[in-house]
Amino acid sequence: MIEKFPVGEVVRAKVTEILPNGAVVELEEGSEGFLPAAERDGELEVGAEVVAKVIAYDRSGRPVLSQRRVSPADLEEAEFHREVLEFRSVLSNRSISVNIPEAQLQKERVEWRLARWLSQAETLLRRRQGRPSLLERLEKE
Repeated sequence: MIEKFPVGEVVRAKVTEILPNGAVVELEEGSEGFLPAAERDGELEVGAEVVAKVIAYDRSGRPVLSQRRVSPADLEEAEFHREVLEFRSVLSNRSISVNIPEAQLQKERVEWRLARWLSQAETLLRRRQGRPSLLERLEKE
């Protein structure tokens, strides 16, 4: 079985079900994971968004997650990654015309700089993580 989420990876998840021994969560790519009660930080509600670290896989192949093992650096990296994806989404919905009036040209140049920054940020993030970015993994599938 190919693991979508390597052990140690920090993921965002949405709580879909609360059980006596933990919570079932939906991960970013639509997969399901499990957050044991002993690895939670506080009470959870269905629909709550959590940031957790993959710590293992259970017998059925679901990632087992932990909120307690997420460090402040992991939280910062997850937030940075979310911002990169948000910027990419905003920039991809923007079209650039060839005949641009001079007043709008300055705006376009700012967007070009943002696109260049986005590319550099993703490269640095991949180097830091030592693995392909979420976008690269999605493109391979």
